[in-house]
Amino acid sequence: MPLCFGYDGKALYVHCAKEGRKMDILCRNNKVCFEFDLVEGLIESDEGCKCDIRCQSVIGSGIAHLVDGADEKQRALALIMAQYTERTFACPDAAVERTAVIKLEIESLTGKQSKR
Repeated sequence: MPLCFGYDGKALYVHCAKEGRKMDILCRNNKVCFEFDLVEGLIESDEGCKCDIRCQSVIGSGIAHLVDGADEKQRALALIMAQYTERTFACPDAAVERTAVIKLEIESLTGKQSKR
């Protein structure tokens, strides 16, 4: 499922509601697989079967754990925001309290880049 994420060089962090589909899945099984794509564009050809996509992708697996403590949750939420903007934000305590933050400890990671 699509998620916003933050990365600290060792783990991924995601956030969600304390109840719902993500939490239901993680409560049953905290082993996760994740995937990211960066599609740079179509490489066109006169023949449809010779078209290609210029892209990069990363696939990994790991173990998901709920983050406890307001300070650690604030740090994780700041990492998530830093993935998308250079601005800094402090989340209100009430928002941090009602938000679940999940740390994905990366166990394996592989990547691929198109040759063209």
